[in-house]
Amino acid sequence: MIDAEKKLKSVRRELAFRKALYPKWVAAGRIDKQRADEEIAIMEAIAKDYQDYIDTNAEWGKLL
Repeated sequence: MIDAEKKLKSVRRELAFRKALYPKWVAAGRIDKQRADEEIAIMEAIAKDYQDYIDTNAEWGKLL
């Protein structure tokens, strides 16, 4: 099983990759700006979901 922290780390790595490369790809016509922005927004939302999950479970664990 792959835990949420490892998943978050991978999502953040992918997000950094997209933020670095998508502007170059847009300029080269490989991807349009709207799609690039949407793909980045999706990865940001996934990262937030994992971070929220980690934070919520850490807080819940403190109550035990």
